[in-house]
Amino acid sequence: MPESTASIAVKLDNMVVTGGATAQAARGAKRTLTGALQGPRGILKGPPEGPGGSRRAKLEYEIVHVNMLVEMLHISMKQAVPRNINTGDALHLNAVLIFVVLLCGCDYSKKLPRIGVRSVWERLHILVPALLTSTSYNQQEVFVVDVDQTINTMVAGLYASAFSKHADAQNAGDMNAVLLQLQHSKLAAKTKQDMLTHESLRTMILNIEWVINYWAIENGDPVCNIDGSNGFSMNNKNKLVWGAAPPAFKALEGLPGSA
Repeated sequence: MPESTASIAVKLDNMVVTGGATAQAARGAKRTLTGALQGPRGILKGPPEGPGGSRRAKLEYEIVHVNMLVEMLHISMKQAVPRNINTGDALHLNAVLIFVVLLCGCDYSKKLPRIGVRSVWERLHILVPALLTSTSYNQQEVFVVDVDQTINTMVAGLYASAFSKHADAQNAGDMNAVLLQLQHSKLAAKTKQDMLTHESLRTMILNIEWVINYWAIENGDPVCNIDGSNGFSMNNKNKLVWGAAPPAFKALEGLPGSA
């Protein structure tokens, strides 16, 4: 594919695009691009014939317009933010978008327990405003997270909403209160056991901060502390493992992680 095109050809079994009129336009553009490329001498071809002349299962190709996809996501994020909050520039919006994605886990980070991708996407109105105010770029263009603010706004609000039958929405600004209510609720014992501790939550957020800065490096090796502050530590077998960050505050009595 020519480098002048702002799109990437990827092989997918199926691609579902949502988002109303914008999505319909995206689908139409996708069909047009695909049709043009699949002409008599199109560059997108099916697989070759298998043994005995039989054709193997047909592969499906889609065109993903990366710039259009990012623009649609930015629009969704801006629509989730109250007018009194500045959405900042594209760099900050991209970092917040990556932060939201990493809440669902990746090969470098862990996901929030008992919170699925759909729960995250449906609560952009909670996540995006909170992250825009609790994260920033410093003068060295390093992405910085206010961990305690993020815990008591973004994470507390997310869990209070996702478990609204068991947590009071008025406690959405206090993670201690939300966790305490969930631990004393009628949730199943396994669900309570899977819930966050302050130790694991701080580690996860600091790890996400490190991953975002790591992915911003074009050339070179990232600096990674092994004291747990970046999400990793060295065990007694000299093996790098998921490690707990030093706690900045103590969990309330009765909560997991409390003394």
